[in-house]
Amino acid sequence: MLPGYALYRTISALIGQTGPITESFNVILPPEAAALYGTAPSRALSVPIHLGPNSYTIATDHAVSDSERSHLRDAQRRLEAAYAALGSSD
Repeated sequence: MLPGYALYRTISALIGQTGPITESFNVILPPEAAALYGTAPSRALSVPIHLGPNSYTIATDHAVSDSERSHLRDAQRRLEAAYAALGSSD
């Protein structure tokens, strides 16, 4: 049994749901989802996903306001600056 399927079946059993599950998980964002959230592609972010028995898809039906996108971009810049500072402290 694949790990993703085992996770889906476990969560389904716990909540008694038989269809796809929508929940927030920390996932690496593909370019189209990153654009929705205003972050760089290939960044991990806790976003709503639709979890099915064989795969997951990032939920695109959740609105993200311009203010939230701005906060996400600012947080991303601060993290990148902090990582750069850590890397230059050799």
